[in-house]
Amino acid sequence: MLQRNEAIPSTELDGEQVFMDLESGRYYSLKGTGLAVWQLLAEPLAEEALFQQLASAYAIPLDRCRQDTAPFLTQMLDKGLLLRKSC
Repeated sequence: MLQRNEAIPSTELDGEQVFMDLESGRYYSLKGTGLAVWQLLAEPLAEEALFQQLASAYAIPLDRCRQDTAPFLTQMLDKGLLLRKSC
């Protein structure tokens, strides 16, 4: 399951989700598909369910969605913006 890291402050501003990692001092922003991923993760969600919802929303094949989205999710996990939660 994936979930947002609520310990990192964020807010929506002019159609973007902006974050400030207080520990590193880094600033991040999401828009477009990245913002859609963030919105879908308002509640913890299984990765496969996330791929299915995105594939449906963007009318693309599920395999392509997995390929395109998995690296982004890895980046978000590496930056600590998302967390992997055990079921």
